[in-house]
Amino acid sequence: MDLFAGGRWTEAKYKSFIRSALRRAWMRYPVKADVLAAARRPAQGRSKQTKWEYRCASCCEWFLGREVQVDHIEECGSLDDMNRFVGTLFCEADNLRVVCIGCHRAKKLGGE
Repeated sequence: MDLFAGGRWTEAKYKSFIRSALRRAWMRYPVKADVLAAARRPAQGRSKQTKWEYRCASCCEWFLGREVQVDHIEECGSLDDMNRFVGTLFCEADNLRVVCIGCHRAKKLGGE
């Protein structure tokens, strides 16, 4: 069995660490912000404190920002192919869409 980080981590722990670090970086990726901005409109019929609402690309309903996620249309895959994972994670807008949490969960469970 290969050990990483000076023998303290297994391969699984190492890959988990790398995946987590890359996903944190993706949270600041400007293309993600562009996709969110393209799917938003000023909030309608909500409290004055709510500035924006976002349209789900799957069900076409409008949601608060905390109720949507930016989804990769083509899944990133695994770290076994690091180049593919990074290339797909840091993709262009044509591989991203805004979806509500319910539709994102359904896709992950194989419903879409």
